[in-house]
Amino acid sequence: MKLTFEQIKEITVGAVSIWEEENGVHFGKCTNAQIEAWRIVEAGLVNNAIPTTGVRFDFHTSSSFVKVCFNSFGKYEVKINGIFKKQYLFTRESENKEIIIQLDGENAENHLVIVLPNHFEAGVVASFEIADGAYVRPHVFDRKILFVGDSITQGFNSIYNLSSYAYLISDYLNADSVIQGIGGSCFSPSTVLETGYKPDIVFIAYGTNDFTFVGSLAKMEENAREYITKLQALYAGAKFFLITPIWRMDEDKVREMGTFKEARACIKGVAEELSVEVIDGYDLIPQLPEFMADSIHPNDLGFSLYALNVLKQLQGKI
Repeated sequence: MKLTFEQIKEITVGAVSIWEEENGVHFGKCTNAQIEAWRIVEAGLVNNAIPTTGVRFDFHTSSSFVKVCFNSFGKYEVKINGIFKKQYLFTRESENKEIIIQLDGENAENHLVIVLPNHFEAGVVASFEIADGAYVRPHVFDRKILFVGDSITQGFNSIYNLSSYAYLISDYLNADSVIQGIGGSCFSPSTVLETGYKPDIVFIAYGTNDFTFVGSLAKMEENAREYITKLQALYAGAKFFLITPIWRMDEDKVREMGTFKEARACIKGVAEELSVEVIDGYDLIPQLPEFMADSIHPNDLGFSLYALNVLKQLQGKI
């Protein structure tokens, strides 16, 4: 039995837009208006606004199998009953871009999560099939979380999509989440636009690109203040957390705006001024190359510790 567009939409998490075209069902972590706003900020950022970062199917089913065919390449990952089972890597040249999951127990219910590509590609579903007579039921979550940030929020350079700190936090907190991580981005107030998503919690994690590309502390402070203020107006009633930039291997390099320490202090000061709870990113991962994929991005182990240490700081606050 093939799922209808409405059934696929019902079990999708992490997309603020879902639509159907001739080649299949498409998903967006950003709205078209946001993508165009990022294009105006810098055209190249669109390449990181379009991928299906954080988009996944999260559902319970009585089916003995699940078969999903894609019209897109990239990394796809599967969890069954909370256990990460497999990563599928499809290239442009792959003949069969499909996932077939055999499930134990013909009448038993299983909880499945199928994760679409975080980077470079937007997942497109050509068909989604389960056994005749079986059901799919969307997973029930305890809260809704919005993550906004740069490539670290997008999970860049992790081997597994599921290693993204944003996904790990979502999973632990049993949260429906939208992960708007945009590689290469900075505090950009023009991209704060209505999406229809209403989070209970918002995480903000920019700054390392601002340190590299923004010319002055004053300009970064202005951008951060306007960005956060617009978010607070858009999501009034949500609990806000700002994660200051994590350690980077080239932190001793002085940029046009000054030192990395000054940049972090500036961002922290703006957040405190706007009554946003601050999580000090500098101590979230060990300051050792072994926990980094490159000079800026954590590797999978680094991301795991990042998520763990954020969760520790959330205790009693949500």
